[in-house]
Amino acid sequence: MAMYYSETPSISVIITRLPTDNDLTALDAFSSFYFMMSYKFLRREDAVVRYGKDTEPKYLGLRDKTTVCNAAFDNCDQRPCYVQSPNFPGMYPRNTTCYYPAEAKTRHHLVRRAILALSQADGHLVHIKSQAQPHDTAERHLKLYGDCYYVGDYVRVYDGNSTTSPVLVTFCRGDVVPEIVSSGPRTPH
Repeated sequence: MAMYYSETPSISVIITRLPTDNDLTALDAFSSFYFMMSYKFLRREDAVVRYGKDTEPKYLGLRDKTTVCNAAFDNCDQRPCYVQSPNFPGMYPRNTTCYYPAEAKTRHHLVRRAILALSQADGHLVHIKSQAQPHDTAERHLKLYGDCYYVGDYVRVYDGNSTTSPVLVTFCRGDVVPEIVSSGPRTPH
């Protein structure tokens, strides 16, 4: 059984039966084909894995409503910020690129330069798999840079406010993400 999550108020299911080379079944022979689906709509306050508890909500950034997943982060020095892929804890949508700019704003006159530090100590929360191998059961370990290009899905962190800024790290697969520190107050992804 597979479980999928969606953040929309409705879902569409398309079922396609692809014929094989030796498929001699006629259209009227579909009586042996069946599909079963159960679904449940959760209220936002019940989706604690995604949004946190009512008493302690997760800050998921300021969402860009014109995109599937872009969100901007600020004030993460004053509250925990949670960068989550769209539909977390469900499947990441295909052919989707998400941008999560983060900015540290200096509010104190003694602070000359703010920097950002990103990390994820809970390795089980990071698992970036290949779409070609969605049921990959290989031992989980973080892969870096060139080892990620064959996977297809990866996370890239830039040291600045655009994708032309220097790359701090590219990682994929899953495990503890070491601390990634920017040289300045901005990092977009």
